[in-house]
Amino acid sequence: MSVESIDHIGLTVPDIEAAVAFYRDVVGCIVVSRPEPGSDQNVRRLVGVPDAKIRGAMLQTPAGQLIELVMYEEPKKPAVLMETTTPSAVHLAFRVQDIDGVLEGLKKMGSKPVSGPVQLGSGRFVYCRDPFGVLLELIEPSVVLNA
Repeated sequence: MSVESIDHIGLTVPDIEAAVAFYRDVVGCIVVSRPEPGSDQNVRRLVGVPDAKIRGAMLQTPAGQLIELVMYEEPKKPAVLMETTTPSAVHLAFRVQDIDGVLEGLKKMGSKPVSGPVQLGSGRFVYCRDPFGVLLELIEPSVVLNA
């Protein structure tokens, strides 16, 4: 058995409209699909939540990767901030050309830096959070890497 590839990254967000706007307007994704809100029985079975009522959107990064945004209208749960040291914490890493410019744009849209840009090996890196608490990493390679 082997995996062919990563199909998409899924993020659960508290506000689907705000999340779509952030990833579209700030990150540069395009909206690929916006399924009708619903509580389809097969989706409930898939996510393992019998009373789920879900709204979602599928976005595509400029390089072609897919990000699925999911908001649970029911059941409502409070957000839990995952620290970088928490087992099972994840982050999204984006390659950028201008780490300082991108970081400033993210801050204007509610992103919270975890660190300042640091030089590591062949590039500059910074951790920040999107407005919903998802950990993001920006990577500015000092040499051009193959995509």
